[in-house]
Amino acid sequence: MVVLEKFAPGFEDLKPRDLKASGDFAFLWTLFEAQVLDTNASARKIKTKSVEWLAEGLLNDHFWVNHLNYFKDRYIENGVTNYRFDALNLRAGDDPELIRQVLLGNNQNLDDSLAACLIIVLRFRNNFFHGLKWAYGMKEQHQNFETSIGLMSLCLDRFVQPN
Repeated sequence: MVVLEKFAPGFEDLKPRDLKASGDFAFLWTLFEAQVLDTNASARKIKTKSVEWLAEGLLNDHFWVNHLNYFKDRYIENGVTNYRFDALNLRAGDDPELIRQVLLGNNQNLDDSLAACLIIVLRFRNNFFHGLKWAYGMKEQHQNFETSIGLMSLCLDRFVQPN
């Protein structure tokens, strides 16, 4: 841990629960990507899978609505996206307009709303694994990790057959 304390800003200030949540997120992401996204995570893959799940009738109970509400509360203020939305660093391929419209409530398609949530989780993954979260000492990430863990767990339960 000496290397982390030396080079990771704020590492020594992280609480054990934050370390656990970030570790659980990292491990669960690898399983989620392998099992749900066929080892090939991308916004396009997430959107394709969401359309397939909708066609199979697997989205009818809106199982992700609490996660969507968390993201709406986090990224929308006074009817517009906020600075946290900008900090997601959405790329063109992530379809930021789709995510914005879902979060604003203008797009309520089941496949699009689940896809938007999972693309946000993908951005958490990319920002975490590629170091952007360290730029501000991992502040305010605990609930992001916990929410993502919950959503990925629900998706694994729903879309993957146990061995």
